[in-house]
Amino acid sequence: MKEIPYLSPKTHQTTFEIDLKALVANLNYYKSTLKPETKIIVMVKAFAYGLGLSKISEVLANQNIDYLAVAYTDEAVELRKAGYEGKLMVFNPELECFDNIIQYNIEPEIYNLSLLKGFLEHIKNNAAYQLIKPFKVHIKIDTGMHRLGFMPYELEEAATLIVESKALKIETVFSHLAAADDPTEDEFTQQQVEAFEKGFEKFSSYFDYPILKHISNSAAIERFPDLQMDLVRLGIGLYGYSPQPEIAQKLKNVCSLKSRIAEIKLLNPGDTVGYGRKGVVTKPSKIALVFLGYADGLPRSLSNKGELYLNGKMAKIIGNVCMDITMLDVTDIDCKVGDAVEVFSENFSLEKFSEMIGTIPYEVLTDISSRVRRVYKN
Repeated sequence: MKEIPYLSPKTHQTTFEIDLKALVANLNYYKSTLKPETKIIVMVKAFAYGLGLSKISEVLANQNIDYLAVAYTDEAVELRKAGYEGKLMVFNPELECFDNIIQYNIEPEIYNLSLLKGFLEHIKNNAAYQLIKPFKVHIKIDTGMHRLGFMPYELEEAATLIVESKALKIETVFSHLAAADDPTEDEFTQQQVEAFEKGFEKFSSYFDYPILKHISNSAAIERFPDLQMDLVRLGIGLYGYSPQPEIAQKLKNVCSLKSRIAEIKLLNPGDTVGYGRKGVVTKPSKIALVFLGYADGLPRSLSNKGELYLNGKMAKIIGNVCMDITMLDVTDIDCKVGDAVEVFSENFSLEKFSEMIGTIPYEVLTDISSRVRRVYKN
């Protein structure tokens, strides 16, 4: 496969390798599970889950998707400036960003009365905006996750304000499932769905045009095909992770975090390794230094207990993980300077690495530092 350097001036030995063919294969897998009429929103928030916003969006733009979605307006503006011309949603718009939202043809989520009133007031006070309204927006209903979203008792007031203003056009109404991946919470998921259907019916009755609806995230796409509605939102599944084993085996590994051995030291019993002398050598040992540290995204919590994949074996971390360097006990591993050390890859999955540090793949991916060179493979 051809490698495309993300930022060619970077020479840091730690690389984040992204397989674009695998990414597209995962997208096509999820598409294959959808009804032909179901539209797809692809989440590229948080720097496309750490993979690189512009590059990943460029690839997705050629894959016949219906929307890209980001968390913040700055991300959406970056996409527009990079040349993305498709439909673009922003889920956490700020009042001070309405001018950019309008200027760059970005469709905001409206999630409470304060934001709605602020947007309407901003339009009302700008004569130029009066000439080009209505503006497309998406309405979120809180059905039990209790994060962003209109409470059901606020929907009537929200709908009335929108109808009277004639400034907005509702493209979609949606909600977010709190535990779609957890079979033990299926009863709560069903309660959310029922609350959403009720809220949607109430809200949409105020409008004389069709409004699309959606509630499925990656987990719901996998587990609840009957909840596809008009659209689905694909997030972490695109990047190769699913908590459902039967789905995970159908997905391609998209990304790998790797570094290389920079130096090997031979140490004796009683020698110590790293800050605070926390790594203690108890027998003649071979210690490998790797250009990888917590500033790259390797958690310091792995000090003296984590493991990284090296030449078919797991090498234990010895001593404290440093900002830029990590030390491995490679006494029983055949290796040399320059050999690849893998944090996660096809050989040691993102899921396994996440479990080792007690977190979820989302956090692992989004914690990878911008100084780590992204390398794209076609």
